[in-house]
This record gives sequence, C-alpha cells and structure tokens, in this order.
Amino acid sequence: MQQNLVTHGHFDDLPPKKYLRAGNLKMVYEAGFIRYVQYGEVEVLRMINHLLRDANWDTIPMYISNEKIEIDEKAFTIDYEMHCKKEPIDFFWKCRIVGDSDSSIVFKIEGEAKSNFQKNRAGFTVMHPIESCKGKLCKITHSSGKTTISEFPKYIAAKQPFLDIRGMEWEPSPNMKVELFFEGDIFETEDQRNWTDASYKTYCTPLAEPFPKTLKKGDSVAQTVTFRCRADGKTGSGNTQKNHFLLDGTKAFEMPKVGTVLNTLSHNDETVSRLEQLNLDFLRVELKVWEWDAEYLEKAIKTAKNTNCSLEVVLFFDDVEIDFIDELVPHTSIISRFILFTLNTKSTHADSIEKVVPLLRKKFPKCQIGAGTDAFFKELNDYRVPVEKIDFLTFSVNPQVHAFDLDSLTETLQAQRDVVETCKHFSDGKEVAVGPVSLHMRWNPNATTIDDKSNGPPSFTQQSDSRQVSLYGASWLMGSFKNLTESGANTITFFQTSGRHGLMANVNDPWTPEYKVPTSCVYPMYLILKEILKDKSTKRIIPIKSSNNLVFDGLVFLDDLNISTLLVSNYTNEAISIQLPEKKCIQLNWMLDTSNILDFTKSPEKLENALTTKKEDMIILPAFGIGCYKLIAV
Repeated sequence: MQQNLVTHGHFDDLPPKKYLRAGNLKMVYEAGFIRYVQYGEVEVLRMINHLLRDANWDTIPMYISNEKIEIDEKAFTIDYEMHCKKEPIDFFWKCRIVGDSDSSIVFKIEGEAKSNFQKNRAGFTVMHPIESCKGKLCKITHSSGKTTISEFPKYIAAKQPFLDIRGMEWEPSPNMKVELFFEGDIFETEDQRNWTDASYKTYCTPLAEPFPKTLKKGDSVAQTVTFRCRADGKTGSGNTQKNHFLLDGTKAFEMPKVGTVLNTLSHNDETVSRLEQLNLDFLRVELKVWEWDAEYLEKAIKTAKNTNCSLEVVLFFDDVEIDFIDELVPHTSIISRFILFTLNTKSTHADSIEKVVPLLRKKFPKCQIGAGTDAFFKELNDYRVPVEKIDFLTFSVNPQVHAFDLDSLTETLQAQRDVVETCKHFSDGKEVAVGPVSLHMRWNPNATTIDDKSNGPPSFTQQSDSRQVSLYGASWLMGSFKNLTESGANTITFFQTSGRHGLMANVNDPWTPEYKVPTSCVYPMYLILKEILKDKSTKRIIPIKSSNNLVFDGLVFLDDLNISTLLVSNYTNEAISIQLPEKKCIQLNWMLDTSNILDFTKSPEKLENALTTKKEDMIILPAFGIGCYKLIAV
C-alpha cells in the first residue's frame, strides 16, 4: 500500500488549508468553506458552508474552479466557482467570502440549476460548536421581526430548538457577543449530535416545507450569511496554549463489554485465531426472523466457541413470529444477549417487546434483552422505546451522515459522548449498548426514493471506506472507545470481523487491486483494539483530556498493580509534540507510523516484542502516529 493509503486512507494528499484573519477572528479556509472560527481560545463558529442535498439527503460532490484569494494581515477576500454534478443533478455556484478587519465575515452564494432534478436542500448551513454554545441563551430574530429567547440544548434535542430564523445573537463566553444574519431563505436549527456531528446546525429551508422539491433548468438560488463578533478588552485575542494533557485521577471507569459483528463471510483458521487473540467479549449475529439462516447461526456458534466469545443475537421481525425461538434454545449456554428490532419502524415497536420479551425471559433467564434502533441515535431520540421490560437501549454510530472529510470525522468523536449521556438521561437507569460502530452508515432510514425495502435494515449498504485500513482509522476507533467509555457506555460493538468493513482482510471480500491490501493482513485498528482489550479484566480507565481533541487525544488504563498505560494518537498529517500531565514522564512501549505499520499488520504478533525502555518527558508523535507508553510518576 502506498503511504497516503496507510496514513489517511486516500491516494490523494489532504487538501491544503489556509489560515486567515478577520480583525480579531482566526479561522481556516478549506475547499470553499470557512471552519473553526476563533476569538482567542474560544471557538465561536464551527463552519459556514453550502451544499446541495438530493432526494435521499445525499450530499452531491462539489468541484471548485477559478479560485482567487486575496489576504491582508486582518482581512481577506475569496472568490470561486463551484460545480455540483451527479446524474441527473447539474448545479453551478458563484461564491464570495469577505473577512473584514472589524471581526466580521460575509459569505454570498448565487446558484443556477443546469438541469431538472429533485433536491431536499440547496444553500447555506452554519455549524455552532458544542463546547461554547451548550446551555447558552440565544436571541432569535424571526421573519416577522419579532424576537424570542431560547437556549442551545444540553441534552440532544429530538426536535429543532430554533425555528423561523432571520438572525441569531448569543454569548459564547463572558464579555463576548456574536451575531448571525441570513438573507435569501428562512432558516432553522437542528441538533446535529443526533447523528454524532459535534455541532448545532442552522440550515436553509424549513423541514416543514414539502420535500423533495423539483428544481428546473434555469432556477436560481441566492443567499447571504453575515457573521459579526464583538468582545471587550477583557477577552484576549491571542492563543499561545501548547498541546498538553490533563489527567483526572479522581475518577475511574470500568471496561465495557466489547464485540464485533460476525459477518457472513467465510473465516479461515487464521482469521478465527486472530479473533481469539483480540480477547473480545462477544460476537454479534444478525438474523432475519422471516428468512431464518440456520447455516449462518451454526457458523456463529462454532466461531464463538473457537474464540471464547458469547453471542449477541440480533433479531429483526417483520411481524411478531416466535416459532424461531425454539431453534435457539439448545444454545442457551453461549448466548448472552438479545436485541429486538422491527421491520419498517425506526425503533423497536412496543408490540414486539410486549409479546417476545416474556418468552425470551422464560427460555433464556440469564440473558440480557435490549431494544432501540439499528440506525442513527436520531431515530431512538424521535421514537423512544418503552424500557420497563428490557435491560438496555441500543443505537448504531457512524461519522458520515453529513460530511466525509477527515476533520469532520474527527469532530464526531466528541459528539459520541453526548449521545450516550442523552440516552442515559431517558433510559430510566438502563444500560446503554452502542453499535455497531462503523465508518459508513449501514442503511439510510430517511431515504425517500427507495421503493423496495423488503430486505429490511439488515441489508447493509455496500459502501466501504479505505480509511478502514489506515492509521487514521485506528486512531478514530481509539477515540470512539475513549469517548463512549468515558461517557458511560456499557457495551460497544466495533465494525465487522473481516473484509472491507472489518478489523482484518478477507480473501472473500477483497479491496480493488489498486489498493494493494494484502488478503491475509490485519488492519491497524485491529492492533489498537487488541491493545485496548489486553488484560481487560484488570483494567480501569482514567479520564484524560486533550487540549485540542481535533488534533490529538489519549486513553489511559490503570491495572491492578497501579501501572498506567497511555495510548496517544495524532489525527493530523503534521508531527506534533504534547506536554505530559504534571509530575509525569513516559516510557515508550511502541510507536505505529509509516515506517513500521505494514510489517505489524502482516505479523501482528511482532508488536508484542516491540517494547522499548526509552524514557521521555514529552510525547513526540509523527503524522498520523499512534504511541503506547507507560505513564510514570516523577
């Protein structure tokens, strides 16, 4: 595999970023959009972008041309054209962004349809960062000119917190006020944490309007977003903070139960052996009641026994048929959990819980039983499942509902905390099981043009993401484990056993030849998961906070001998240095980077022999590097 594929999962280099100023505001310009707008150390906006969404809410690819950028010390002007094209959609934008020395940004777009097509959205979205907005009051100016006071919600809001917006005003921090004004459409705000985006999103065209809407050739769209920030002298505009960690030794979290989806691919002896070495708690099997797959179940039982795992059995119902239960009774000793889902409902229907749970309790008295959704947390948040008769709630997680670039995927890790905390808020004390965690959505519960749903949600999309085989993919898994665990998830299901959606390669589900992925290797995420689960029965997790969790993050384990292990990952393509927590130094165990990762993925057992005795007082990570250290008191 070439270096870019090993590091961040793409053949191309990452797009360049430009760092701009508008008065006291700092921000990043990348691929036509403004990101990470800061005043001092406070992030005041996450992003201003524009997009075209088709009738299934898919984002149409965008291609920039004729880009012209003029930059002064505290101002800038950017002009470009953008083409959105995917059959039958053809749409053309003219765009201008002006950042002024008075700490303001004006973003204008003018678009024209070059073909007839259906769309759900065309125009601006503005992302508000969670950290500086959560719980803050916001003054909304409505289309009538009337104003109301609302609040950015603490727990994830199922419905839009703000409607009918022409303007917004709030205070991200004391002594600071920001304003947004919109022209060209009516806007409203949704809580994007429902899909694990780490933002509240203010978007054009209210969802109460009928969609999809047909745009005809020649139809136009014109919108403007204006942003202003004012702060007094007490709010500094500098940011000299260095990368560092803060360790919270007052808390400790128990290890969650961790498993993976046993897919229907054939697994040879080497794959089964590597699964056993992972030290997983369970394998997840997914069965459609209306077309019972006895062969798959038999394989699952055999694989579970060979890997010392229990089975988590997921049952999809088309109706409340219960004859299948007798097929499972002979295997009570290996089944630890059941999850119930119902076809054509976005979360488990109460009737299935009412009728099936008592029978499962009778025949499998030691098993936990859960329900929820196989789709986004949004579906569970919208359609709450009655919890009186079940042991846990469940939902899946993926980072690519709205955006697909590397930074956006990293942002979602923060939001995984919020989905767990919100689920616990309405779970009546029941456990929370997250999974499957995947890089792509498994199915789209909100598609409007899919006519045949007879196969049901278990028929996964065939999309794959080459970041599955990269160092970045391994760092993303580590960040997901950290945030889900530190927010209280009791059970986590990561990816699939093998293949393009798995933890290791499978000859029966190969990557296309240009990727040159060996058919017998493990992926870097396998190595990280193996380290996480090593000696899991003696581990506790100690919270550690990164000063910039969009650049790097860490995970600390404490064993029963009070020895601390620190895993650290670099999410970026630049080498970084990180200061350690106070009164700590480190001893490097091993480092994964481009110099050794191919060797370790071909022979994962070599990582056990890569330990060093080198002591340091600072962490140095190469681009996309992952380090494992012993954390030592000084």
